[in-house]
Amino acid sequence: MPKDRLIYTSDKESLVRLAREKGFTDYKIVVKLTQGRSYQETVSIAKKWHEYLGISYGEFMKMARNRNW
Repeated sequence: MPKDRLIYTSDKESLVRLAREKGFTDYKIVVKLTQGRSYQETVSIAKKWHEYLGISYGEFMKMARNRNW
């Protein structure tokens, strides 16, 4: 598969795997998912994505806001 090939999928598990294969850390994935989002949008994203990253909801939120809650 070409290195810069675009892939379109809604499968969260595959997206996380592909991001990790590209060298993304959990923190970087969380930042990309929540960048420019409101608090309520971030909460919704955290509820949907934390399990696919293998982290808790609280860990996701800490990474998203880069502070201790």
